[in-house]
Amino acid sequence: MSQKTRELWRKFAHIIMGVGCFVAAYFILQIYGSSALELSLGIVLALLVLADILIADYGWKLPLYHHLQRPHEVESFHSATLMVISSIIVYKLFVLPVAIAAIAMLVFGDSAAAIVGILTKSRKKTAFWRTATMLVVCLAIGYFVFGWIGAVMGVVATLAECLVTKIDDAITIPIFAGLAGHILLLFAF
Repeated sequence: MSQKTRELWRKFAHIIMGVGCFVAAYFILQIYGSSALELSLGIVLALLVLADILIADYGWKLPLYHHLQRPHEVESFHSATLMVISSIIVYKLFVLPVAIAAIAMLVFGDSAAAIVGILTKSRKKTAFWRTATMLVVCLAIGYFVFGWIGAVMGVVATLAECLVTKIDDAITIPIFAGLAGHILLLFAF
C-alpha cells in the first residue's frame, strides 16, 4: 500500500472511529450518566496505552494498528491514544458543548484537511487548501454546536493545526480550541 493510500485510509479510519465514539459517548451519557462515560473513557485509554506498549516495547504488529500507523508511532503513542487523552482533558475541563465542538474539530476538521492535503499534494497551493478546508469545517462545526463562540473556536483550532508542527495536533487542536471556547463563554455571559 502506498503512503498516500495509507494516509487516506488512516484519515477515513479516524472519521469512522470519531463518529463511533461520539455515538457511543452520547448513549452512555444518556443511559448511564457521566460516571459511566468517564469509566468508559478510562478503559478505552488503558486499552490503547496497552496496545502502544505492546507495539513499542515488544514489537507486536496489531492488525488495525499495523496497517495504519505512521513510522514514528511504532516507538511512541499513536494518534488514537493522544486523541482519547485530549478528549478526557477537554471533557473534564470544559462545559460539554465546548468539549464536543473541540473534539469534533479534531475528528472532522483535521481529517478533512489532511485528505485535501493528500489529494492536492502535487499542486503548488497544498498548504492553502489544507488550511482553508480546516477553517471551513471547523467554523461550520463550531457554529453549529455553539454559535459564534464555536466559530471562534474553529479559528483557534485551525491556527493550532497549521502553526504547530512538532507536537501532535491530536493534543493541540482540542485543548486550544476548548480553552478559547471556555474563556469566551466565561466572559461573554
